[in-house]
Amino acid sequence: MKSELFEKLSAKYSGALPRYTSYPTAVELKHELDAPRITAEYSSVFNTRKPLSLYIHLPFCPSLCYFCACNKIITQDQSQIDHYLGLLEKEATILHTLSGSRPRLEEVHLGGGSPSYLTVKQIERLGQLLNDHFEVLNDAAMSIEIDPRTLTKEKAAAYRAIGMKRASLGVQDFDQNVQVAINREQSFVLTEETVLYLRELGYEGINLDLVYGLPLQTLEGFQKTLELVSRLDPERIALYGYAHVTWKSKVQHVFHNYPLPAPNERLMLLNAAVNHFTESGYTFIGLDHFAKKDDDLSRALQNGTLSRNFMGYTVSHGEGVLALGVSSISDLGNLLIQNTPKLDQYSELLEKGILPHERCLWRNGEDQIRAFIIERLLCQSSLSSIEVQNAWGDRGVEIFRNGMQLLPRQVEDNLVVIDQESIQVTELGRYFLRTIAAVYDQYLTAHQSQAKPVFSQAV
Repeated sequence: MKSELFEKLSAKYSGALPRYTSYPTAVELKHELDAPRITAEYSSVFNTRKPLSLYIHLPFCPSLCYFCACNKIITQDQSQIDHYLGLLEKEATILHTLSGSRPRLEEVHLGGGSPSYLTVKQIERLGQLLNDHFEVLNDAAMSIEIDPRTLTKEKAAAYRAIGMKRASLGVQDFDQNVQVAINREQSFVLTEETVLYLRELGYEGINLDLVYGLPLQTLEGFQKTLELVSRLDPERIALYGYAHVTWKSKVQHVFHNYPLPAPNERLMLLNAAVNHFTESGYTFIGLDHFAKKDDDLSRALQNGTLSRNFMGYTVSHGEGVLALGVSSISDLGNLLIQNTPKLDQYSELLEKGILPHERCLWRNGEDQIRAFIIERLLCQSSLSSIEVQNAWGDRGVEIFRNGMQLLPRQVEDNLVVIDQESIQVTELGRYFLRTIAAVYDQYLTAHQSQAKPVFSQAV
């Protein structure tokens, strides 16, 4: 029966939608930079001395994973990384100067690319950058993305020495046929060895990253992956739907040689994971995360303080997100601003002492109200007009209630329950959170009318 239901719903709610790690989404950023105004906004945020989150993008990988749509640089030349670290230092220096003192950090995340591809000396240099230009709070959440194929125990120890506490290990799927298709072969034994020595080194949290909807994935094969993941006993699991975005990542065209799971099959894979992990004692966190009951994410979900930013679900509630490196996006509350994705331009601007921005968007009041509503729905699966009123007043309630009128199909399909004052997402509806939240996206209609896709598939 569930298979028939998923087939019906996946057809009804097919299409492309954002993942809403921000609102407005990154596609709305424009090439209209007002340097003095941007500088003033940075200074205003820094002057509050409220803690920030920091994301550092390290785009280098030794080999290409065919499924990946991230901004990455494939190289065997470690000197490129040395040069890039020098550029990161220049960018951090400019921000430090604007601040007048070292910006305070309550969260640091190193992403890629493959941060584990750095050498021990390069890791130590990255730690020096953090120490020189930022005040990392003692209880800051410090995390790193890891490819077990490029990590060593020595590198893990070096990252631990510069403060990293959590590690997210890329797995995707343990099925060898899937691994060959996506050009990312990684044994369970290697992953298990990596988890063991990370725990020995004192990492407090292990996260495993999985992807559903990959070529050659089957329900039977994915069930075996889920069982192997449980054997590793991670504190958290991230389960992302594969984004087939060939207009953005040309290498994904190789998957035309393989069968990709249909939307209803993708939902069956997601459902298998939800059932498996919740039965194993994990909390289902929003769109794509699971966490042990005593994990910070689970507690934040229970007490209503869960948040979402460019790094995904988080317990951080600081002033915003600072981002260093090519293509990275900072969220300063009023301002979303993205660095150039091209390394040569990034280098050229920093060598001139200019922040390497390419696009930005100034959020107006309505953007911020809609961002609040979308984040609350994605984080809490419910929202009341009283909460909106307390945060945004009468205009917020008006926008909230107008959006409620756009959900008749979702009500009919038991994805949401609505009364005059609240939206409650059902257990079934949690599989369609992007579809529900999208009714509050006032930019979406313009993109849906375009012939060229912009976002990944919704289900």
